[in-house]
Amino acid sequence: MIFESDLRPIGKLLKPHGICGEITALLMDDIDLRQLSCIILQLDGIFVPFFLRVVRPKSSETDLVLIDGVNDEAQAARLCPNEFFALADELPETGDSDGVYT
Repeated sequence: MIFESDLRPIGKLLKPHGICGEITALLMDDIDLRQLSCIILQLDGIFVPFFLRVVRPKSSETDLVLIDGVNDEAQAARLCPNEFFALADELPETGDSDGVYT
């Protein structure tokens, strides 16, 4: 089971891109989604992992993602708009109060 305390918000799925199931994802930080095992969405009050098949840059702040099992625009639209999370232990360490990274 995934608990909210294990997660960090990292972005938002904005809208479908094209007809093949790709989704435009806005990233809050400089995070490489390809380095994560999955992204997590909260659906019906439950945190659900989704595995990324393809991640490609769209702009400096957005990526296009293709989620495993999402194969068309209608399926992609059901996931948007929605904040997404990463497992905190998969993210790089953040700086301390002095701005020094550990």
